[in-house]
Amino acid sequence: MKELKTIPHAVYHGTVLSHLPSIIKGIQFDCCNPHTDFGQGFYTTSNYGQALSFAQKQTKAEINERRRNQTYGKNDNTLLPLVLKYRVNLRKIKKINGKLFALPDEKWAEFVYNNRIGVNSLLLSSFHNLNSDHEYVFGHVADGKISLIIGNARGDGIDLKQFHAEIMPYSPTTQNQLSFHTNQAIKCITFEGSVIDHDFTYNKKNKLYQKRCR
Repeated sequence: MKELKTIPHAVYHGTVLSHLPSIIKGIQFDCCNPHTDFGQGFYTTSNYGQALSFAQKQTKAEINERRRNQTYGKNDNTLLPLVLKYRVNLRKIKKINGKLFALPDEKWAEFVYNNRIGVNSLLLSSFHNLNSDHEYVFGHVADGKISLIIGNARGDGIDLKQFHAEIMPYSPTTQNQLSFHTNQAIKCITFEGSVIDHDFTYNKKNKLYQKRCR
């Protein structure tokens, strides 16, 4: 398992092109999923392929949602995967309160469980980020079955050791996540550019999306 020792200087965020206008206006934490590994926040990764894969999954999900609502049009050119690139100001980020998990150990699992479960009566401990006390968090990505595991845990409960074993990332892995949970943390990143995955729908080469986030 690869040990994560330092905060990356460049990160990527996978999303859908239709979401770009809201991101340009500013990252709104209340629009982010509250039940995620490190708490409600803006998630990035130093792995471009990981960000692209997530963007593709998000795009498929939005297309399916629009089909269910009968609002999907094949000519809608905003339904494309989009990867945004950011530069991390390492000097700034080291001045705010954050957490780095070098390895996906049992404390990492405890932290992930508490953030994912999101219910005070089911928390294993006070080690969580439900109040965004950690302004940024860097660590490994839990196994993809975690949503199902958490769903079962809400009904039947789960032992921490069992939970840790079940959500361990595939080894070896290059997947990671750097999450931002406060406006102060967001000030530590600067938008550098983005790529639209035209191959997803139109079978064209990826092109640099020149519009700058302000």
